Amino acid sequence: MSLARFEHCFGLFHTFEGIPHGCDGIGDHVGDTVAHRNPNFGTPTVGERHNACDSNEDAPVQNFMNYTDDAWMTHFTERQGGRMREMVGTFRPDLLQGNTDEVGEVTRVALV
Repeated sequence: MSLARFEHCFGLFHTFEGIPHGCDGIGDHVGDTVAHRNPNFGTPTVGERHNACDSNEDAPVQNFMNYTDDAWMTHFTERQGGRMREMVGTFRPDLLQGNTDEVGEVTRVALV
C-alpha cells in the first residue's frame, strides 16, 4: 500500500481534491496546502506553478498526498500533521502511546 493510500486512514485527502477539479472544490480541507487543479506526476520541478489555482503559488509537488513519484515526496504540511494527530487521538488514542513488551522492545511507535 502506498503512503498516500494509507494516509486516507488518518483523515487526509489529496492535495488536488475537488469536484471535478481541485480549484472548483474545497481542496484537501487543510488551510496550509496549496490548492491545485490536477495531480502532478513524476518529478516536477519544485518552485514552479504547475497547476496551482492561485497564480502566486506553486503546486505542492513534494507533498505525500500528491501523485508524484514516491521518492520525490518529502513532506506533509504542518496542518496535515495536525489533522492526522487529531484523527488518531479521536479514533485510536492508543496509537499515540509508545508501548513496550515484556523485554522492553518497542512494539508500537508513538506518533508525534
